[in-house]
Amino acid sequence: MRKKDKALLLFLAGIFFLVLLILVLGIRTYSQYSVLQSHRDYFKQHNISIQQWMTIHVIEKQFNISKDVIYQQLRINGSMSNERASLETICRRNGLDCPKVIKNLEALRPHD
Repeated sequence: MRKKDKALLLFLAGIFFLVLLILVLGIRTYSQYSVLQSHRDYFKQHNISIQQWMTIHVIEKQFNISKDVIYQQLRINGSMSNERASLETICRRNGLDCPKVIKNLEALRPHD
């Protein structure tokens, strides 16, 4: 194979992988956007409740429960990875009964 042919083949392979990367990242972004949109739609409803997919940050902001109380209920520390993980993930990692944790957090919500 000549030097020019190798360079062309390498260039085309690079373009192919770049297009493939853009395609994969685009699909991933669209998937995350649709999840975010479904969550936004959920919060437009009346009488919402704490769900397993929610993060500590979401629960704190939407249900007015302090992070410290949530951490205490989940028996975890206040790390960034814990704050961004879903209740389901935290419960699974720590061997907790998620429906029971949600019930306890619901009882702590200030009701109008």
